[in-house]
Amino acid sequence: MDKHHSSKADPFFMLILMSIPVFGFAASAMFLLVGQGLLAFLIFLIMVVWPAWVTLSTNYSITGEYLVARCGPLRYRIAIEDIKNIEAMRTLRPGPALSWDKLKITYGESNKMLFISPADKYTFIYDLGIGGEENYTKIAPDDDYQGPIY
Repeated sequence: MDKHHSSKADPFFMLILMSIPVFGFAASAMFLLVGQGLLAFLIFLIMVVWPAWVTLSTNYSITGEYLVARCGPLRYRIAIEDIKNIEAMRTLRPGPALSWDKLKITYGESNKMLFISPADKYTFIYDLGIGGEENYTKIAPDDDYQGPIY
């Protein structure tokens, strides 16, 4: 059965992301007023549609033996058996996430990293099925714990 998890969204991060369309509307209007309709349309697409797409589509799915992370046009598919380590951290490193409170997933033979921010990271890790129930410890969601979880 597929498990779906939404991304945690920090208010400050969302404020920054959603302020982009305000400037996009203003820039599109200015270019429209000077007769540059095509340029106004392109700016509208880039600065209004793109942030909405990223905001509305950022989520994580556990489908069978794969973790699928989506963020706008980006898709990451990781075999669950390839996951070596999951660590909670606050970072500005990019990834399919709407928060700075992230999970760093190390996977593959070359130790690739993916930074995601599920709304409930502990249920997410439990749903991955890593380590079994005996290794799963429920920690309060407001906890600022930073370190390895798995």
